[in-house]
Amino acid sequence: MSIIAGHNIDIDVFRTNKVGALVGGVRQPGGFDIEPNADFQTVKNVHIGKVEIRTAGNFGLQVIGQSRSVLGGNVSSITFDSYCIESTIMLENVLPVSFRNCSGVRAKGSCVMFRNGSFINCSTLGIDNVIDCEVDHSGSGGTYGARLAVEARVVDLTLDLKASNYDGSACQSVYVSRSNIKIRGRSGAAGTRALHLRRFLRVGVIQEDVTYEVDCPKAGTLGNYAVFNEPSDLMTFSGVRLVGGNLNGYPTHGNRVSLCGAGFRRLSVPEVNNYPTMPTECTWFAGDVVSRDTPMLIAASNMTLLGWVRLTTGSSNILGVDWANMYVSHVAPAT
Repeated sequence: MSIIAGHNIDIDVFRTNKVGALVGGVRQPGGFDIEPNADFQTVKNVHIGKVEIRTAGNFGLQVIGQSRSVLGGNVSSITFDSYCIESTIMLENVLPVSFRNCSGVRAKGSCVMFRNGSFINCSTLGIDNVIDCEVDHSGSGGTYGARLAVEARVVDLTLDLKASNYDGSACQSVYVSRSNIKIRGRSGAAGTRALHLRRFLRVGVIQEDVTYEVDCPKAGTLGNYAVFNEPSDLMTFSGVRLVGGNLNGYPTHGNRVSLCGAGFRRLSVPEVNNYPTMPTECTWFAGDVVSRDTPMLIAASNMTLLGWVRLTTGSSNILGVDWANMYVSHVAPAT
């Protein structure tokens, strides 16, 4: 089914099974899509209750507007109460669930696809050139659980992503602004990352005002990194925050948050803002606080070492210059 143009459309249930076959040697799309053919064709105020799709096509559920030069395109106010997509095809560049060139999307659902380590561009979810979207997605398989803003930009996105059985990253995030992104990664392949950040060599791309929560303990995956900024293609940041989550089990600070640098703050993250020793690697901001896992009693001075506070912004990590010990007296009055 394809909606090319229309307003105020309500569909209770959409089901399709075993679609997307080869016809005349050409792979058919297969599934449900909202896809205007031209900029002047608009789709607005569409509600779909329940979507169930099993497909061998290039996609399963797709909202892809025109007006690609305009943030949010020409499709708006689209709601999917629930979707369940199964992709049965094993080819490169398969994207079963996709929201592109649209605004005001509200969607919740799941997707299952193949897992093949030889492919590099398969994802259970793709979001690009959107504004004001809220997506709750569970994805299993593929190279990525989700890919965000790879070609254009994503603004005002609220994403709750549960990714598993991925070969590359739970989430790859590029040109994202003013967004709140929660990532839960489990059962990734060896060498994977929970959050993969990069620019794809695009000039002027920066992440601004984004809050990430990453729940991806090393014991839950075979990953090398929790948050990884691609060394040969570094993303830059302004007002980006990593809050909460679970990064337990990675061997070093550099494996928990790698190469993120200025503009990327870590706030109340277990195993990052709580640690047994003073940090000796990574970039930190003046005012950052790392609490000692077990406060250390110093009987000779009647003081207890609680942790360390950052004095400078940068990647040097020298006690007395970049970090200061945080003490509290354990006698009253303090001595």
